[in-house]
Amino acid sequence: DSIISLFRNAELNEEQHQLVRKKLLNTEVVKEMFACTIKIPNNYLLVDSDDNFLWYQKDLPSGNSNLLVYEVPIGSIENNKGDIESNIIKVRDSVGKNYILGLQNNSYLMTEDSFFPSIKKTKIQHLPAYEIHGTWEMVNDFMSGPFISFVIKDEFYDRYIIFEAFVNNPFKPKRDLLFEMEAIIKTLNFYDNGN
Repeated sequence: DSIISLFRNAELNEEQHQLVRKKLLNTEVVKEMFACTIKIPNNYLLVDSDDNFLWYQKDLPSGNSNLLVYEVPIGSIENNKGDIESNIIKVRDSVGKNYILGLQNNSYLMTEDSFFPSIKKTKIQHLPAYEIHGTWEMVNDFMSGPFISFVIKDEFYDRYIIFEAFVNNPFKPKRDLLFEMEAIIKTLNFYDNGN
């Protein structure tokens, strides 16, 4: 495991070095809304936004890569209505139902319920976080694919801030696309969180 981790971290570092050499998108809106910065290449476009939600998308020849940023109060995930892992998935599914709509009537994105996602504790910039790997699907449609989420606890702002990446690229490899977005997410920098 440690050897695999070493190779993966080296690959991630190289991906981030390539990323910062690209033309970057103006992400001032992320800083204003979420008190953090992130480096996103300019081939991503902001396709939707709301009070606590941003959706960036990159077009592909046969689909798209998607990057979401949103926040919820800590009490939405840490409460007596279920365990933290289940509550994270409930939050994720409610965001999909409200914002990520499909082309068919009443279709929206949700976590595939056949397999519960892999969830492990981690740290992002010394803040406690959860790293989630799983599969999304469209309710009332035939689309699905992989996703990765980082759910970061930020007590200074009494919130969980969530960075999520998912790929819609039917019948094509998705690993490199998801890895690129993971590298983007890990450029995250909290510039004023009191820590």
